[in-house]
Amino acid sequence: MGLRIKDAIGLERVVASTMDVVGDDLEHTPHHRDPEAIAALNLIHADLGTTLAAYLDGLESLIGTTNVGNAAILAKLSADPATQATLAAVLAKLPVGLGTGGGLKVDGSGAALPVTGSGYFAAVGATMQRPADTSGYSVGDIVAQNTLAASCSGVAVAVARANDATGMLRRCRVKVNDAAWLNAQLYIHVFKDTPTFANGDNAAFAAGLTESNYIGAFDVTLDRSFSDPLVKGIGAPRAGSEMNFDAHAGSPNLYYVIETRTAVAVPGSGKIFTVVFEVLQN
Repeated sequence: MGLRIKDAIGLERVVASTMDVVGDDLEHTPHHRDPEAIAALNLIHADLGTTLAAYLDGLESLIGTTNVGNAAILAKLSADPATQATLAAVLAKLPVGLGTGGGLKVDGSGAALPVTGSGYFAAVGATMQRPADTSGYSVGDIVAQNTLAASCSGVAVAVARANDATGMLRRCRVKVNDAAWLNAQLYIHVFKDTPTFANGDNAAFAAGLTESNYIGAFDVTLDRSFSDPLVKGIGAPRAGSEMNFDAHAGSPNLYYVIETRTAVAVPGSGKIFTVVFEVLQN
């Protein structure tokens, strides 16, 4: 913001310099004696100078300085949090045509965010390790950190650009370092708030967790096999083409829980699932 204010403050000098150059050019053209052209240029110069002077007076009044020069104004802007907050509120009202994309965007703490024209794409994820056992899964079972419900939790993913921010989830990528899951179908359930588990790993997902502002689920089939060994799949939301979200209060997070829709007879012990969301962040 400091650069833009500085540019605005120096604009009057640029205009004056430009007008001088134009005047010089006119003096060396066949029309240099045209009184109407000279009068028009002088009028433009005077109007611009008056308008910019008014803007500067308003800025000085806003930040509590008077006729102190550009350096003092810029120092005031950078040193006074109250002034910065006031300017942020003013800039938030600016129209899209002024090039701010609708105003100055701030995060939950009031810090400025980079301005983007139509959203910001990110791929963000987190891992989850299943228990160190080889107990088979039935259709509809939870895949979680522990067989004890009290030791399970939704996996946090920082999907938003800032605390309390919004956006949309477009696709979901899942991989696991265990060939036993090849061609398995998974539901990746997404919650705004971390759910409380009534059931743990290898128990039924249905009625097994609190609602916790449930957002929806991605349908992912692990239909790709790699030599790592890894199996991987990419899926879309089960309902609609995207999931609109607002992040968990005071954080940039959403939370996911895995449900298997395929029976897996002998899963590998302690294997790690990586879930990545493709996000359009506001």
